[in-house]
Amino acid sequence: ISSSEGKIWILRIAQPGDLLGLNSALKDLPYDATVEAIEPCCTDFISRPELMELLERSERARMDVTESLSRELTEVVEHARSLLLPKSASEKLARLLLKWCDKCDEVRPEGIRVSLRLTHEEIAQMICASRETVTRIFADFRRKRIISLANNVIFVSNREALERLAG
Repeated sequence: ISSSEGKIWILRIAQPGDLLGLNSALKDLPYDATVEAIEPCCTDFISRPELMELLERSERARMDVTESLSRELTEVVEHARSLLLPKSASEKLARLLLKWCDKCDEVRPEGIRVSLRLTHEEIAQMICASRETVTRIFADFRRKRIISLANNVIFVSNREALERLAG
């Protein structure tokens, strides 16, 4: 989402199977966020009348929509918690890295491998900080040997230190 001054805040990164704009479609209002692909993807569109007809005739569709909205609400609350509770940008970035680690199952000798398809600017937009702050914190984490960076990949080599930073 963006403010009238042009400040951007990345709410989340959609995953395969996510339903985008569902709440707006149900309320019959324009979608109030911008969606931007960070890699090639395929999407499908269903009009509001078709969605409403599907929901009317299918209990399974109603359950899927309910689960999707519940998941989205949980994500928004968790994201708000990760932005509002931490006292520092370092803590916010540590929490974001830990979240990404939890989604990865690739452990190498260098550490937990986290593919990074985002720029420092985009990461900053996720934690409500400046690009310069994110770059400085990454340098600090590297200096402390908590992470290493190589070709758009982050290796978390000291998860325990990251957990301490995250509070």
